[in-house]
Amino acid sequence: MLILTASRGQGRAALLGNVVSIARPTLRTLAGELGLSVTTVSRALRDGDDVNDETKLRVRTAAERLGYVPNIGGLNLRTG
Repeated sequence: MLILTASRGQGRAALLGNVVSIARPTLRTLAGELGLSVTTVSRALRDGDDVNDETKLRVRTAAERLGYVPNIGGLNLRTG
């Protein structure tokens, strides 16, 4: 039996039968990884004018490396 675990906020995995399920990274995961606020990470991913270009690049690079995908449900809450 194989069980994979990660610390809180960095994704969790558990063996369910023969299927391994891994939690997707969130804005909070990215923020924790980079030492930034969730708000800054969100603004960087939306290309906000109030975020430094270097920070945007750091956030986007980490998002790609960790496999971040925006949550469609969360986007719908924001835009209505």
